[in-house]
Amino acid sequence: MVALPNGATTQNGCGTGYADLSKVNQTNNTIRPLIYAMKSYDFMTFIQIIRVDNSVTNLNGYICVDKYLSIRTIYPNGTINAFDISIDKLDIQPFNFLTYMTYTNKSTYEDWAMVVDLSGNIRSKTFLGRAYVDPWSPFQANIILNVNHGEGFLRVVPKTNTVNITLLQQFIISNDGTVHNITEEVEIPSPPSKNPNLIQYIATMDKGYAIIYANISDTTSSPGLSQGGIYGIFLNYGGIKIRGPMILYRIPSQGLSFTALYCDNTFVGVGQTCTLAVNPTTPNTLNTFYITKIDFLTSGLINNIQILPVPDNIQMTPVLDYSQYKFKLLPYGGYFISNITSTTDPFKNNIDGYILNDNGFYRWNLTNPSVTNFKGDFIILPNNTLMFPQSEGLQSWNLPPLNYIKFRKIMDASATTKLTIKYYNKVDLSNDGLLLIYQLNDDGEDILRQFYSALNNNYDKYISQFDEGNETIVSVTIINSTFNKPGGSYYVLIEDGFVKRRTFDTPIFGIQRKSVWTFTTNPTQENSDGNKDVEGKVRLTPEGTTHFLNLDIIKREEFYMHLADQLANAIPINPKRITTSGKYETDATLPKDSPKQIILSIDIKRYEGERLAVLAAQDLDSLITNKYITILAWGDASNFLDSDYGYQLIPRWIDVNWIKLLVTAVFEILLFLSFAAKKYSVIFECVYAIADFITGIIFATVDSQKYHEIYIISVFFVILPFIVNLGFALKITIGVLVRELTLKKSDEDIKGSNPGESNTEESNREESNKKESTRSSSIIAMIEGIEGTPDTKDTKEL
Repeated sequence: MVALPNGATTQNGCGTGYADLSKVNQTNNTIRPLIYAMKSYDFMTFIQIIRVDNSVTNLNGYICVDKYLSIRTIYPNGTINAFDISIDKLDIQPFNFLTYMTYTNKSTYEDWAMVVDLSGNIRSKTFLGRAYVDPWSPFQANIILNVNHGEGFLRVVPKTNTVNITLLQQFIISNDGTVHNITEEVEIPSPPSKNPNLIQYIATMDKGYAIIYANISDTTSSPGLSQGGIYGIFLNYGGIKIRGPMILYRIPSQGLSFTALYCDNTFVGVGQTCTLAVNPTTPNTLNTFYITKIDFLTSGLINNIQILPVPDNIQMTPVLDYSQYKFKLLPYGGYFISNITSTTDPFKNNIDGYILNDNGFYRWNLTNPSVTNFKGDFIILPNNTLMFPQSEGLQSWNLPPLNYIKFRKIMDASATTKLTIKYYNKVDLSNDGLLLIYQLNDDGEDILRQFYSALNNNYDKYISQFDEGNETIVSVTIINSTFNKPGGSYYVLIEDGFVKRRTFDTPIFGIQRKSVWTFTTNPTQENSDGNKDVEGKVRLTPEGTTHFLNLDIIKREEFYMHLADQLANAIPINPKRITTSGKYETDATLPKDSPKQIILSIDIKRYEGERLAVLAAQDLDSLITNKYITILAWGDASNFLDSDYGYQLIPRWIDVNWIKLLVTAVFEILLFLSFAAKKYSVIFECVYAIADFITGIIFATVDSQKYHEIYIISVFFVILPFIVNLGFALKITIGVLVRELTLKKSDEDIKGSNPGESNTEESNREESNKKESTRSSSIIAMIEGIEGTPDTKDTKEL
């Protein structure tokens, strides 16, 4: 778009502040919408509309536009988001969507960047640098987006007051929309090409940038030399080191010239590709016009050169005006080549379209020529759909789609356990890119379900590759929790550099549009019978345990909150469904020499309208077990979860031990009845006391050592009763012994003082011993199970 200085007065007859778009005659004063430019962002068609301003009566043969920016965003579901930004809000007079110019006086110009979101909000305005000024075309800067759009862009601009100096500068756009400079300005000699249409600025597969240009030499002074060739200058990302110029292609003979140059990253193949339209300087036949395709790497190595003659049935008249030829790479291979020619209607042009692939040319599905609008802009969507504007009506505009080769239709993902990718050349996995699976989310940002990389821990558990002839097949494993939403929609992204071409060790272009490779799950309803809350537990890694124990009470509460949110987002379910008691315990199942690890309580509540709690628990276990390929690996709290432990349910005590409890109760009852029937209750109690003492000792010396917090107190409660009982036993024993000694001494004293009484006393003592002996015999008889009393015959025999 033409950009004029702020506050400038145009010299095109449209009046102050109007942009001259095209030198065509305005035949009537009826307002009609004009589509000037279109952009595609992740399958969203970005439309820029300019309207004619009828307040200007003296048009002087020019189309003039209103002083505001009118944007229409078309989404895949057919909805359209519209917004307009007035000149006051833009704060620029000759508007441009992302770049514009201002000046404080006529000799000092500046380039600025404006970031506008799809709701019409201006996120930032950033000064880029001094602007090169040309009276006929003030805005001379080129903005080249990085191959990874999140890495920013390159600004290329001629240096003011110079003839052959070009400035290069790299910027990045942060999440809040602000633009930041990441390199200083780099000065390079300007490309020697006299035709600016034969200069291409592109992003390269290694995240750097390249300037590709044609250098046409004068063969009259050196008739034996070639006329010229195509050269490349390369710039590393985030650096200021320049490589080149390098020769990419040399014209094989004299008498040839370039009429068109188009360069881009190849979608099918490796590296970058340039397409040249070559024709004789004095053409006399149509079939002398041909296309040269050059594939090259950022190192300057030429991968392939292919010459494609234009067949006789393709009427592409060679012209020197590059603007009439447009080359666009198709996402699934090949090119779309268009030729725009004017008509008598200033708001209409004719467009001829052709498809070029490795097998040559063929026509598109529409008639040649077809009618387009005054600008003739078109876009190719990521699904290989071509869209171009037809001539605008008085109150409407049309965008007819034309579908080319696509991926196969949306597939059912509910039974998908693997994704298979076939590369038609041999490749190897690389560390520079990821394969990501997302779930579409209508209520916010899309949800990352899985990601794969050669850098993942045990990545070979999830990714495998094998060669099949000249091809390589890459297979990735899908875990159970990925496609867990009935009727949900998912898509796959492959970052550039996920694999690299084995022959050249060069990264291959991936799939970075979410509309290309999509999945859907069956809209089956989950059985809600038995839906109930689930209690479970997770274990922290040794590093996570140390981190958790070093937190204070407030920080631990924050840790639990972050963990609950991250687990809920990963499943995904409502965050309110994830709760915790805030308690923890040491895992006693680990070996003694293992680092300490603690277990946290995590519960999942039932919730109507969402995934069942028991199924959510299964998903959570799968997510934690495969943590390194899920979003849990990126959480500041969830990253501390132990993947070897997963998520384990905590069943109710009665559900686990009811069989043991029942068997023990039956055994106790039978044992008690058996002893009670034979009047052995004292022995029963004695056996139980011994068993209690032994189990207490075992618990204190064995089991309690697994729980370090209760070891000391358990030993205390075992030893204390033992010491108390032992003290009482010693006291009683000593008391009995003292009493016996006292009685014995008393007997001896009595015997020495009164022998008669002593004999009588001795007779009484013998009688008492007999009775005591009879009583002992009776007890023995009871122990042996013999019925009787102390004075029975059996007892006497015993």
